[in-house]
Amino acid sequence: MMKTAADQRRNEDRPRGSPERRRQSNGCSLLTLISCDGFRESRRAKAQHIIELRQAVDALRAMAGLGPAPWTDPTLSPFATTIRAVHILELRSFLEDAASRLGYPPGPAYTDPGLTLGFVIKRAHIEDLRQRIRTIAG
Repeated sequence: MMKTAADQRRNEDRPRGSPERRRQSNGCSLLTLISCDGFRESRRAKAQHIIELRQAVDALRAMAGLGPAPWTDPTLSPFATTIRAVHILELRSFLEDAASRLGYPPGPAYTDPGLTLGFVIKRAHIEDLRQRIRTIAG
């Protein structure tokens, strides 16, 4: 869908830095960072899912004027890294921090809010994060 001149003026009329303005100007590029593969090949979370989510969260942090997040295991190998609870917990924490700084209210409760060492990482954990990012990106 092409932006019209009227759309551009409406965006310019919004206060600089407002959630509505950021969503219109950055939402499409942010959504391209998160894959929609739907776990077709397997039901397990993959390193690629975490990498994509980290990129989207770092993009939101940049919009909030923050630097990249200090991730545990900053380099993940798509075929060798086992996804752990700490990866999901960090994504949740850094995502909610960026959302708050951008003026968004807290998101809905995540699946397994008490996620700790030993939990099996589920499709729902990844989908919760994707949905929160989609909501912010508009």
